[in-house]
Amino acid sequence: MQSNNTPTQTSCDCCGSLKWVYEFTEKEIALGYCAVCGLHYIAPMPSREERINGIQECHFGSGQHLCSADLHRKAEVTKKARFQKFFELIDKFAPEGKWLDIGCGTGTLISEARKANKEVAGIELSPDRRRLAKELFGDEIYDKPIEMLNLAPESYAVVTMTDVFSHLTSPTVTFSQVHKVLRKNGIMMLYTGEIGPGVKRYHNYFWGLGDHLYFLGEHTIERYCSKI
Repeated sequence: MQSNNTPTQTSCDCCGSLKWVYEFTEKEIALGYCAVCGLHYIAPMPSREERINGIQECHFGSGQHLCSADLHRKAEVTKKARFQKFFELIDKFAPEGKWLDIGCGTGTLISEARKANKEVAGIELSPDRRRLAKELFGDEIYDKPIEMLNLAPESYAVVTMTDVFSHLTSPTVTFSQVHKVLRKNGIMMLYTGEIGPGVKRYHNYFWGLGDHLYFLGEHTIERYCSKI
């Protein structure tokens, strides 16, 4: 059990501050926030290697399990209208060129982009979700995070991250790689939640801490944009 006086094991990924304030604990994993920039993150924080291994083995935290590809696919299909709106918004502003969907799941956003004849690649670390995405769409789906792929600079017109931010082990590293691979006037689309100080355990039925590592504060994304 963490306490208010228990420091996090790492500095804030966004601003580097060590001023971490405890909020609550779920399944032996503590959530706190940076008192400087408002980024919420868990303690202890897994390493990138631990996180990749966990996702590939479909587990996280204290013996918790990721949902199957079939269940994930059903959840994506129920949100199809949302993915259609994402595509329409991005396509309105994006230059011509290839798209990259980080955390593509079973490929719902890829499907929307392909309907408009876009060339799309995906990144999905969960083996069964990646396998299903390839079966459904046959697109290029990478099995490693973007920071391990050594992609060519300015090789993508669009990079999308839908409900992915909370799963990153270092958003700064990921955002830096996105910045590198985006071409001039390229678009990054980030869809995630924000929470403010004072959040309680009972505000959400299940936080999934250990699978979810980070949550944006109310103004954290502005700090990240300025930093990167």
